Amino acid sequence: MSDSVRPAGGNSAQPLPGTDEIRKQFQNAVAGTFYRQMMKSLRSTTGKPAYLHGGQAEEIFRGQLDEIMADQLAAGSGQIFSDRLFELQFPHLKTKAAATPDSTTPDNASSEQSARPQFPAPAPAPGFSADA
Repeated sequence: MSDSVRPAGGNSAQPLPGTDEIRKQFQNAVAGTFYRQMMKSLRSTTGKPAYLHGGQAEEIFRGQLDEIMADQLAAGSGQIFSDRLFELQFPHLKTKAAATPDSTTPDNASSEQSARPQFPAPAPAPGFSADA
């Protein structure tokens, strides 16, 4: 039976085998495409230097570097782009994380808020105190 097909009469709350792998591949495709286009747009805004351009070899190297950076960005932070799209594209697929409630998340918090990365509060600038 295919992992992408829900069994007839099956419990939709149970995650299908391989759903996490499907989500990971979807994340790599969606976020990878976004980051590749972003890098391509970034590179198109700069011109070639007059004297220190490496020619075709440099262009090939930059293309490969951009591809590796896009893949790493997609793997690291691609979940920001892909989670909601995955839920909209495959509403019948549930992952283990989505099927079981997270004990660290309050009951009244939405799933979108829990998916956002949490950043620490910035430190005050030197010479300024928080008491003032």
